[in-house]
Amino acid sequence: MRCAIASLIFGLLLTASALGGESSFASLPSQEMLGRYGLELAWWGQADIDPGEDQVEFLTADERLTYVQTRTGLLTAFSSETGREVWSVLPGRPHQQSFPVVTNDDLVVLPVGMRMYGINKTTGDIEWELELEHHPSTSPELDAQRVFIGSARGNVICYDLKRINELYAEDSLPELTFLAELWQYQTPGQIMSAPVSDGLVVNIACEARTLYAVSAQLAELRFQVETHDPITTPMGRNQDSVFLAAADTLLCVRQVNGSIRWRFAAGSPINEAARPIGNDVFVTPTEGGMFCLSLATGLRRWNQPAARSFLAASGEYVYAEDNVGNVLILSRSDGTIDGSLPLREFPIRIHNDRTDRLYLGTTTGLVICLREQARSFPMYHRYPERQPIVPILAPDEPAVPAEDSAEPNAEETAE
Repeated sequence: MRCAIASLIFGLLLTASALGGESSFASLPSQEMLGRYGLELAWWGQADIDPGEDQVEFLTADERLTYVQTRTGLLTAFSSETGREVWSVLPGRPHQQSFPVVTNDDLVVLPVGMRMYGINKTTGDIEWELELEHHPSTSPELDAQRVFIGSARGNVICYDLKRINELYAEDSLPELTFLAELWQYQTPGQIMSAPVSDGLVVNIACEARTLYAVSAQLAELRFQVETHDPITTPMGRNQDSVFLAAADTLLCVRQVNGSIRWRFAAGSPINEAARPIGNDVFVTPTEGGMFCLSLATGLRRWNQPAARSFLAASGEYVYAEDNVGNVLILSRSDGTIDGSLPLREFPIRIHNDRTDRLYLGTTTGLVICLREQARSFPMYHRYPERQPIVPILAPDEPAVPAEDSAEPNAEETAE
């Protein structure tokens, strides 16, 4: 039945391609190919898109939803575990500059042009929109109480979510956006990396070789860290540290007090955020392949020269891409290549440091999720405390013979 539906969808896509112009087309990976490496297709979905006029720009995911953003501005959300389309919405006007979405438990937030939108994570309804003072230069940062957005002018503005909701209820947005503003923090350089907040401290990296950490409530400076080179790479993060890349050097910095836990010299520029997973940190500089470092010390555990970019990790394996777009399956213990999947038809990939799922997509909106066959439930990396409690079912007990309740027969009565 699923295969029949897939064939129908693909037929429609081919028709749209013929009618609307050139369009790429991809087929689902076969279970025979995936099964050789202990993988399976968890789900697939088709985002709302006109393949003749539009294409996918960003693919992101959190523990609950997977988000497809197109160049015209369409945003489609799928369940990260089932692939069911949850909602689709067009925030702002079509064809405006945007950035990948960010989320918390309740909201999806993204800037579009000179406005920033808050979308209900459950329904897809646009709950509010803010008027931005300057052109944003990164995705925003979102915690439970505040949203932070950096600009090309080097400042970060913090807005209070509670006040935003109050102004929206009063029908005062976006005109009175300034009333929801908590603070602005000015730096001497452009903001090239989204701020990182733990709810108490916000880390702000600017291009002018400095990381600033300010209090989330009042923007009071807590500490700053100087680097030798400009900071243009997005920061990596886990629950207590940020991973700051400047040219070919990676710093692990404690988010609360700014102490530097370790430094790692990669030998070539680091243009992709470091990905901390459990006790490992995965780093992929422009040359030299993927490095797996110890989270505690920064010492190298292994190096795989064929890996170009991190995609996902489980307990036993790391998934990466090579320089021609194949998906590599690496042993997490020593980095050796256990297999390779020719999935070049799915060039849009999520660098997933939140769960162990592999999410890949096409420019025409086809999205697939791969998982290890033994993992029906995802492994949570960044927020392990959110891991659902898997029910433990008691084994079936052997049937107990029912007691004979019949009346004694004549022979038994005679005895």
